[in-house]
Amino acid sequence: MPNDMYTLKALSDELSALTVGGRIEKINQPEKDEFVFYIHNCKNYIMVVSVNPNCPRIHITNEKKDNPYVAPSFLMLLRKKLCGSRIESFSVVGFDRIIKIDFKGRNEMADEVSNTLYVELLGRYSNVILVDDKGTITEALRHIYPENSLRCVLPKVKYELPPNEKLSPLETEQIKNALLSDDKNELAKKIISNVSGFSLITARELCFNLGLDYESKTITQTNAEELSNAITELYNVTSQSYYRPCYTFDKGGEDFFVFHYKHLIHNYVDTPTLNEAVKVCSLERDRKTRLFSESKAVANAIKNSIKKNEKALSIAKQKVIDSQEAEKLRIYGEILINNLYKIKKGTSKVELYNYYDDTSIVIALDPLLTPEQNAQSYFKKYSKAKRTLAVATKQVDELQIKLDYLYSLKAYLELCTLPQEIQGIKEEAIREGILEDKTNNSKTNRNKKSTALPPKEYLFKDYKIIRGRNNIDNEKITFHIANDNDLWLHVKDFHGSHVIIKSENKAFTNEVIQIAAEIAGYYSEGVQSFKLAIDYTECKFVKKNPSGAKGAVTYTNYKTAFITPNPHTELEINK
Repeated sequence: MPNDMYTLKALSDELSALTVGGRIEKINQPEKDEFVFYIHNCKNYIMVVSVNPNCPRIHITNEKKDNPYVAPSFLMLLRKKLCGSRIESFSVVGFDRIIKIDFKGRNEMADEVSNTLYVELLGRYSNVILVDDKGTITEALRHIYPENSLRCVLPKVKYELPPNEKLSPLETEQIKNALLSDDKNELAKKIISNVSGFSLITARELCFNLGLDYESKTITQTNAEELSNAITELYNVTSQSYYRPCYTFDKGGEDFFVFHYKHLIHNYVDTPTLNEAVKVCSLERDRKTRLFSESKAVANAIKNSIKKNEKALSIAKQKVIDSQEAEKLRIYGEILINNLYKIKKGTSKVELYNYYDDTSIVIALDPLLTPEQNAQSYFKKYSKAKRTLAVATKQVDELQIKLDYLYSLKAYLELCTLPQEIQGIKEEAIREGILEDKTNNSKTNRNKKSTALPPKEYLFKDYKIIRGRNNIDNEKITFHIANDNDLWLHVKDFHGSHVIIKSENKAFTNEVIQIAAEIAGYYSEGVQSFKLAIDYTECKFVKKNPSGAKGAVTYTNYKTAFITPNPHTELEINK
């Protein structure tokens, strides 16, 4: 998305019209870098301010998030200073990606006070800073120390805008001269190097619309004049005839735009306001970012556990191969015992008749041992190899079961679409010793409630369908929620969710079996398959796997349906 001042200016104009004069009713902080302002201005608005480095944004939304049990100190300060205040102004400042929101309210003594909130949407330097009426920083979400930056952001320090030596978009003549004098950069890069607030794709679009090659390093006097005028015009994009808020969900990701960017090949979806486009794209991008962040630790733990167990399995398999030579050691020992009289002490090898296969064999000997001691040595090696073979064979079986479980956990994690679903996988990984519980406090853990979601439920023509989100869910719905006559479904030859159709003393129609099978297929490793096999049987024919692995089962008396995976989100009846 064009994360630039021009898009933010257009968005600011919209938000100003909605929020100026509004009263702050409540402020929440659902994420460490996200704030939610509840504003009443004739009607109620929910304004999101996120300074997540991967998705900094500000917009009106209707989505509500759960809040942590303990409010962070910066949130408590914002509530104290801003709740009950009214928004006086809402604008972009410094010709950069910085929103300034002025508030007016009353303190504990009923005196009228002013506060300003600076929302700096500067990528990894994004920040939220509260400033008093004298321009002094009251507090900031992220402190910046002078030894690490050209700028200091600390309480009791005068607030200053980030250093910006670039030209403002309103300095048309200076922009023209700067473009003409810059002979090092390509045309699009001339713009972003000299003019404040530009993103590269917006600079390229401006050149493209004027018929200019944005990769060219040369520019004429006429073209420089046209381009500088277009830059100034873009500053008030909302008043231009080409203003057309839109978004796209193409393969490259989610993007929102103030008009259709013609140099990009996208399928654009127009929206009545830019805020709507920002909301749709930002929520999706933020969801993906949060999911990645939430799943990263558990994904790495599962990956490392798989790597560790695969290495152990390889070693165990090699031990099995090596130990399979044990029978040869026994034969050597027996042949030596039966031919002691032929062997002289001090020899390093001896050739003897092998009565097992009617051949002669050469047997290596330790010259320091007697013939009888050499024979006993082979018997000891034989006994050790037999024990190793038994242990290694058991290890191979156990490690294969463990790896199958880990791969199932990995598959469920990749299918998660909500942070709470990831939390379920995380709790399972902690329970199985795959992931370390960093809040390892027995008293805290006793009082802490799981935030994982319950099994997913669907309703189709009076039939309830239940899907497990992870191995714990699978075991729960199959062996605790389901009755003997309920129908159980699972993808064939892949890891995936267990799905149950509750019978409620009704016969199962082909239609409901098809729907449940499509859900089972979608939430499995085989989701990309066009034609996927789904086994189904009555729950009384499903048994726990003797291996004891969580969620692993065996089943009989089954039939197989072939389907194209479908999530059927329209049938969902819980989150």
